[in-house]
Amino acid sequence: MLKELLSSDQLSSHLEGTYSVKVKDISKLDWNVHRVDLADGKSWVARLYPTKDETAIESLAGLLKFLQSSKYPAEKLVSPPLAKTNDETACVLVTHFIQGQRPERNRVTFYRLGKLLGRLHALHPEEGMPTGGAWHHLSINGGMDDECEAAIKLLRDLQVQSTHLEGDSASNDDHFTQLITGLQKLASSFRNKKLPKCIVHPDFVPVNVIEEPTSTADGVPTKWTVVDWTGAGVGYRIVSLGFLLGAAAGRGKMVLVDAAMKGYSENIKLHETELEVLPLAAYARFFTIDCWQVAMGREKAQSLVEGLPKLVELGDNVAKRVKELAQKRI
Repeated sequence: MLKELLSSDQLSSHLEGTYSVKVKDISKLDWNVHRVDLADGKSWVARLYPTKDETAIESLAGLLKFLQSSKYPAEKLVSPPLAKTNDETACVLVTHFIQGQRPERNRVTFYRLGKLLGRLHALHPEEGMPTGGAWHHLSINGGMDDECEAAIKLLRDLQVQSTHLEGDSASNDDHFTQLITGLQKLASSFRNKKLPKCIVHPDFVPVNVIEEPTSTADGVPTKWTVVDWTGAGVGYRIVSLGFLLGAAAGRGKMVLVDAAMKGYSENIKLHETELEVLPLAAYARFFTIDCWQVAMGREKAQSLVEGLPKLVELGDNVAKRVKELAQKRI
């Protein structure tokens, strides 16, 4: 189960000792992610990770430095960005907090998201950059294969526990088996294709973009910053794009898929092999997150199995739309 690595008092003490600052207030943004307001008026974001992940977090800090040098609008590190607590309970990555709001869910937003994602995918990774692209609650230093394997392990552990507690339930066991089989299919489908890789952000959706309070004369926000880079690295670009497109189409808004692809296509042209796996890529992240929800006891395996056809339909609809758009541009 998820747990906080440090209390607010422990985090405050760590930051004051490491950076010679005075902490005024700490507020929770997410699990092990905190906004830190300083007495001098500045604000930071402190992300906490187990010390076993220190190497992965050092790589993430290196990636953020690379993005800054490439003039890509990512959140900026506080120097030094990473420090272990004295008792080695956790390592803490610190970035500057960005004032602003999340963009509205509309065509302009998804066009800009597509264009920004295309810019990211067009960057040339430096040698030695880590594998990335996995959702951080499942794996912070791997790709889709690692994400699926982590979800499979959690489900298998829960399957054993459920059988022990509830006795021999063939129906319940079958639901777990179907979910595990679906995860194995996802992992092998990407692994067995020669798919282009690039720098990827695992969660490139509106909630991870901050619009700063500046705008043009007609009110269009002029500055965006992409945040929450945990899990970023070199991975399959189609999985990264697929999640954005799946999020665009999540409420049946194919016009938002059009907008995202219009922006993305200004920098990237998809390969045929990517179009082949796009039906899976468009729902993969939703499926792995749902499997995690099952493992955390927040959703029933049966409910996810029953809802899986809708996820598959979402992926098929997104892929069909993207292929239609590709044909129009030929």
